[in-house]
Amino acid sequence: METAARLALADAGLPLPQTQFEVLDGAGRFLARLDGAFPEERVGLEFDGRSVHSAPEALYRDRARQNDLMELGWVLLRFTWWDVVEQPGRFVDAVSRTVAMRRATLHTAR
Repeated sequence: METAARLALADAGLPLPQTQFEVLDGAGRFLARLDGAFPEERVGLEFDGRSVHSAPEALYRDRARQNDLMELGWVLLRFTWWDVVEQPGRFVDAVSRTVAMRRATLHTAR
């Protein structure tokens, strides 16, 4: 699914996210590994496969991790196979809009 996502973004002429990006907390400790990331904009992409993310433990872990990332100022976009493969235009638009919005917001704040 990650490959399909990168291909959809590339086909739309968008920059590609860094893959398997490690996020560290303020003390330099490992917090999360994102499937894709635009680190300058602090936008993370997660691709949720049904087999892994449907278990209750995974759901709890995913939500705690998402909250930790949000506390560090990250925006996390979550996608399923259906989003990426069956609705690639919608997927690409969501990523594009979010990265552009964050870029504008962070640029204004500096």
